[in-house]
Amino acid sequence: MNFIEHCLDLEGKTSVVYLITDTSRIVEKLRKGDTPIIVATANKKLYDKMRRSGVKTRKLFYPMRTMDILTDTKNQLLEAYAEGLIKSNDSVLCVIANKMNALIMFNPEDIGIAHLKKEMNGRIKIAVAEAVLGLAFEIMKEGREGKNVGTLFIVGDTEKVMENSRQVIINPFKGHDEESRNILNRGSWETLKEFALLDGAFVVRRDGIVVSAGRYININWDITLQDGFGGRHLAAASITRDTKAVAVVLSASRVIRIFKNGRVIFKIGG
Repeated sequence: MNFIEHCLDLEGKTSVVYLITDTSRIVEKLRKGDTPIIVATANKKLYDKMRRSGVKTRKLFYPMRTMDILTDTKNQLLEAYAEGLIKSNDSVLCVIANKMNALIMFNPEDIGIAHLKKEMNGRIKIAVAEAVLGLAFEIMKEGREGKNVGTLFIVGDTEKVMENSRQVIINPFKGHDEESRNILNRGSWETLKEFALLDGAFVVRRDGIVVSAGRYININWDITLQDGFGGRHLAAASITRDTKAVAVVLSASRVIRIFKNGRVIFKIGG
């Protein structure tokens, strides 16, 4: 059995195929199967072709690093999850078909999604966590005005978060209806992206309603973090230790971290 035949044989055991390739011929062969396919490619022509044909597609900005294939693949799947392309209950067949060929089977436990759901249980709705991650990832990919952007989302335990923070600019969300500031409503994301340029944090209720932007967190300075973590990470660690909130930090170095109880519980990128 050759590589493609083996891939098609395994398709039936999974709910989605994540294909990393720059070769159109491989894509067309795997599309013949019954399992939905996501194509991840650094080939712009292939990317554009797949988008036009309606295939779910991810644009890669760097080639697969063969020396660290497992970590690199997990990061890609976490990014696809943050984008909403992979669901938390999916079983994934990852097919790598470039200079090297590889097949890797993943489930949510393998890439940390099940762990994230367990950590979120009782704190915020998992749909809200997924929406915040998705928005943070879009900000990370797109940047603003040609530059990488860092931002901070504080989600849940809103009353205590507000008590432990202060408004340093006029709150741009004050007085607006809840639908227009609901992070579960993708129509609100473009507005939220613009406010990501502001200093301070977004404060988001556990149900997804954005309460405020440009909010400064009152930091307890006895928090200790590893070298290289900046003010946003310190704020996230402090507020999540002192409240039951969860914090999502996007750093300007294009890494997303989730904090709970003063510590990092989830990371994408880096």
